[in-house]
Amino acid sequence: MTRWPGLPAALSLLCLTAAPLLAAAEMPPLTVAGRFIVTPDGKPFVIKGVALDASLATRGAYGRTPDELARYYRGLGLNTFRLTFHCTRQAVGDFATYLERNVAPVVEASKGAGMRVVLDMHEYRWSAPDQATPAFRAQWLAAWRMVARRYADEPAIAAYELWNEPDMVFGSKQEPAEHRAWLRECVRAVRDLDERHILIVNGVQGGFGPQTPITWGANPSYDPSKPAITFRDVEHWRSPDPARNVVFAFHCGFFEANRALGPDILPYHIANHRAIVDAFADAHDVPVLMTEWEDEPPDTATRDFMLSVAEWLRDDPRRIGWLLWRLHSVDDLTWWQQRFAQERPAECWHLGELDPPFADVWLGLARE
Repeated sequence: MTRWPGLPAALSLLCLTAAPLLAAAEMPPLTVAGRFIVTPDGKPFVIKGVALDASLATRGAYGRTPDELARYYRGLGLNTFRLTFHCTRQAVGDFATYLERNVAPVVEASKGAGMRVVLDMHEYRWSAPDQATPAFRAQWLAAWRMVARRYADEPAIAAYELWNEPDMVFGSKQEPAEHRAWLRECVRAVRDLDERHILIVNGVQGGFGPQTPITWGANPSYDPSKPAITFRDVEHWRSPDPARNVVFAFHCGFFEANRALGPDILPYHIANHRAIVDAFADAHDVPVLMTEWEDEPPDTATRDFMLSVAEWLRDDPRRIGWLLWRLHSVDDLTWWQQRFAQERPAECWHLGELDPPFADVWLGLARE
């Protein structure tokens, strides 16, 4: 990626100095109105942010304290952290203790810097081989009840993302009907304790491409050759949240398997994502949110892909928000450097560079 000599250190100083100016008193709560996420005055709020792990942040693995991280990235123009947390990993232990020791400090630091937080239950197939069992289901729902009870009145929380890429269970994938049943149960569990916050649901197969519209849309008919999707009986469609305060997440990446399809695949790839999520949002009058803008070269992103997505997001009338995947720990960056420094030096980013990569693409979008 493009090198930014001296920029991280300079921005660190600037952000730390400007921290009192960025600190928020009470941030106005966000809600859903039609296709938009809005503030209480009805103005669209565009989520622009990056994901980080709660445990890594609280133990200093990113090279900064939670307070420093929040001030730094708020100073760059981002407004939201997607704070990933877990409920099944052995390292979590007692979830109530984990919530107070790992999640709460980052929420407070973010709030102090004027950064909102999407709380992302980031379970994944390598997290728990028994994810599809009743034991996991009980753990997952109990954890969300505890989170909802803890944060029901916290306006700094932008939304609860109920389960990241939930189909990716160990050795199998969920079907859309099964997926909807699990998520609807979680919605009910949260709404019993928290009627205020936006809820985020994803689709099967990680919600990539058309999968979120296929999972949640009214009788979808998808034609990948155009690409296009249509929906039938939309007037009878039921939102997973009776309050309709829900956002539908999708993920967008450009994997090596995509690129293997040929040099002309990128325009189709972007057109497919855009046409499908736009049609879903417009037909059902709901907001969509890119909760993972994949940004890890060379595995999930190229510069052309990043530029194409930025152009889409910049011009989309639905004001689609985005969350980069992901902020990297010092160990992550060291590993990436060792892996690619010699074989792919142009795709390797280094300690001291602005992270996530392709900063010259997303930084401009953040500041608009």
